[in-house]
Amino acid sequence: VLASWGPTAVLEPIHNALTQSPPPEQAAILLGVLTRLPDPANRDVIQLWLAHEHDDVRAAAYMALAALCDDADLPTLRQALREGDPALQRAILTTLCAPAAEPLAQRAADSRHPVLAPLGRQALARIQQQRDADSHD
Repeated sequence: VLASWGPTAVLEPIHNALTQSPPPEQAAILLGVLTRLPDPANRDVIQLWLAHEHDDVRAAAYMALAALCDDADLPTLRQALREGDPALQRAILTTLCAPAAEPLAQRAADSRHPVLAPLGRQALARIQQQRDADSHD
């Protein structure tokens, strides 16, 4: 519901709430809204949660970071994918769309993993959409 209000109405209150250290369940929900409203201004707040002790919160933060579709975030995303945590891998591949992330998505798509392979293929499609959108700007 919050995402439907649009970035102007909700990003600042969400940023403020996330800097107040809400309980993990609330943090994961708020990070989920940032995933649906990707904005470069979200990056600093998202980064506060990447190393959180709760898996759900960490996964939500990585999803929000990947949703920014920014090549600058690839080193952070690549490192998380290398660590091999299945929940983080799924989270990242669910929203991965940065144009330079194609090799990461292709590696997942080419795997025999029953969950990561389809997510990799979906990421490849999002990456192409992002490239198309960038070429029209």
